[in-house]
Amino acid sequence: YSKHVHLLGALPNIALRNRGAQGVLPKRDLTDEAQWGVQYYERFDWKSILDTYACTECARCSNNCPAYNTDKPLSPMHLVHDIRDESQCRGDKLIQLSPGVAGYPVEELDEDELEMANGIRKILDGYKPSGDAAEDLNTLMEAFDEADLPYPDRFEEALGEMDEPGVDVKVELAESLVGLERATIIPVKPSDQDEKIIEALEEMDPMVGGRIKEETLWSCVTCGACQAVCPVFIEHPQKIVEMRSHLVLTEGSMPSEAARFFKGMENNMNPWGIGMDQRMDWAEGLDLPIMEEVFEERGEAPEYLVWIGCAGSFDDRAKKISIAWVNLLKEAGVDFAVLGLEETCTGDAARRAGNEFLFQTIAKENVKVFANYGIKKILVTCPHCLHSFKNEYSAFGGNYEVTHHTDFLQRLIKEGKLKISQKIGKTATYHDSCYLG
Repeated sequence: YSKHVHLLGALPNIALRNRGAQGVLPKRDLTDEAQWGVQYYERFDWKSILDTYACTECARCSNNCPAYNTDKPLSPMHLVHDIRDESQCRGDKLIQLSPGVAGYPVEELDEDELEMANGIRKILDGYKPSGDAAEDLNTLMEAFDEADLPYPDRFEEALGEMDEPGVDVKVELAESLVGLERATIIPVKPSDQDEKIIEALEEMDPMVGGRIKEETLWSCVTCGACQAVCPVFIEHPQKIVEMRSHLVLTEGSMPSEAARFFKGMENNMNPWGIGMDQRMDWAEGLDLPIMEEVFEERGEAPEYLVWIGCAGSFDDRAKKISIAWVNLLKEAGVDFAVLGLEETCTGDAARRAGNEFLFQTIAKENVKVFANYGIKKILVTCPHCLHSFKNEYSAFGGNYEVTHHTDFLQRLIKEGKLKISQKIGKTATYHDSCYLG
């Protein structure tokens, strides 16, 4: 209960920090409703809770937050403190519950479901992973068959996806095994004392919408400035996105702007909802190579897929960049093609706005399209597209060499494939985007 608790929390938080790319969100198993975002603090993983006890209250996160500095109702430091305060107030009651009793409403199992859950638990108690996903799959299938138990849904999905192009079978099977673990959580019947504690918990204001206001969560632009300057490596944006996911996926609560954005993405695969048939209007008269046509002619894809992106296809300023970019590639003799009307969106903005379901739907479809053409190298102009393809699509079996257009143009100049014939003679400001790197 002291700010000096960070002396205990900071060191392990630094040692156990994420050492990969910043801003990568974990893939959620959406067949498990417990992963539809965070409403109660105990739904956070252990690292997110440890984060809150590592805060030194230096306020660097808030001082560098664009939302806070433009008078939006968000202070990353205070948000972390709110989660910690929630864990103390709610946690004091939770630790008094009997083992196995949840502090939030759970779906009761009928006799048949209880028997099935106990059967699954029995199988898992005697199950020892071998480290080989395919072997583990066969072992578990045999155990389920012997016990005359149906396979869990996620298990069935993994079996169905094994032969689909672009699907990383080991990833899918590993997820199905984890799904089995979750399927064996059997609610324990609360005692009279437990009922009183649960009643007290229900009377508390919710964390999301109570202690942490909805407008606070929607003020974040997920730029990651707070995380980048934190001396103890607290991951603020991930917590915000997880709480947004609860609002979007469970409560259907979101600003009207977000609702229009999701509708545009669902119907036309771009944030503005502009018709998909207009996606190539920017390229009229450029005679660009289209991936489907090149593939049919050659029997293989060109070396690079040039991903134009939503802004590059529909935003008037970004269209100029797209036109200049592809003309430079043609000038340098680069072997490339665009997807044309097959191109959609990466889904990144939907994910950071809390719509994990929409993101996963788009990502899986893109991975299949890329696999059909055997695409391995992707060139992008959008930093968000770069981040998604490079750091987050691997969770869906998509592993690509992704290059930003600034790096690629520099490479072409160094190799002598592009020559600068005249000086620009202007002073320019370069914006180092949040999601580059």
